[in-house]
Amino acid sequence: MRYYRIRLGDDFNPYGFAQKCYDEKFVGVYYFIEKDFTCYNDIEFENEFLKECDKNLPIDPKKDRNQQLKSRLRLFRMFCREIEVGDILLCPKNNTYSSFLVGKITSDCYFQQGKVMPHRRNVVWLPETISLNDNSSIKHRTTIVKIKDVQNNIFHNNQEEKIKNYFNINLPKLTSGIKHETLNKAFCFMQSVLPSFIGKTLQDKDEKRWWQNLVLKKLHINSIRDLPENGNYDEYIDNLDIPLCLKIIIENWHDIFKKIIKNIKFSWVHELLETRNDISHWTNEKAKKYSFDFIRHTLNAMRLFMQSIDLNTSVQISELIREFEDKYEDKKISSQNP
Repeated sequence: MRYYRIRLGDDFNPYGFAQKCYDEKFVGVYYFIEKDFTCYNDIEFENEFLKECDKNLPIDPKKDRNQQLKSRLRLFRMFCREIEVGDILLCPKNNTYSSFLVGKITSDCYFQQGKVMPHRRNVVWLPETISLNDNSSIKHRTTIVKIKDVQNNIFHNNQEEKIKNYFNINLPKLTSGIKHETLNKAFCFMQSVLPSFIGKTLQDKDEKRWWQNLVLKKLHINSIRDLPENGNYDEYIDNLDIPLCLKIIIENWHDIFKKIIKNIKFSWVHELLETRNDISHWTNEKAKKYSFDFIRHTLNAMRLFMQSIDLNTSVQISELIREFEDKYEDKKISSQNP
């Protein structure tokens, strides 16, 4: 769970839709984009936004056009992709910042053609408004701000406790078992599609002897000790578990997989292999290095990794990330022992 400050309006009336959003139980943004972005991957999302925003955003000769577009892209991405179900929003009702609507995000981003603020998230609102202590994050000039210093007295008295009680935010402890279960679940998603991806990709490169030339000859002898020298395609695929798949990708990265898996750094593949090995030999001592932030980073690496391989699996991992973040708060439990 994270806190964001969002202004509910547009360029011409920055706070004008606060009451409408409260009445209809949503928050939204516009940014001169009247097109559905929910189906795009990360690369398409950026390219399409820059094209559409450049086409529709009124020209201001006093401002740098590229900076305008990049700034709006960052905020639009934050609203559509970074804010998660369960995050808390603080929305000023007017430019005096004297009272705030408080809401909890309950849906992913969706698009409503022809509506004001057509890019929307559903929200459950606190029944009454609150006031906040003066804070630079609260009064930042941009539309959306992630509030990083919530603990530094932006709330009066026990306001934060009241918010959490109302939204039933009761965060369980991030135990060693939960860490293992979460990471293992993501690897199980990958296992269902990664072996066939490896097989088809290598077969395209070397149709008749891909197993011998691109697997057996490439991997260390300890990794191939139990593998068959010959067989049919299905037998080869049955022998590919996640560690072996990742090792094959690493050994064939520069010649083959670098051109296909475009969303991640090569070093991340090594990190995933190390994590998978930790999962196989899990101990409480190993669990200590897997903080909330580290697990979220690892899950996000898996999501990006699978985005170029199988979009459905990438979506499954995205949902797992949202579920994980909705339950566990980094500031309170990332430093706890497993």
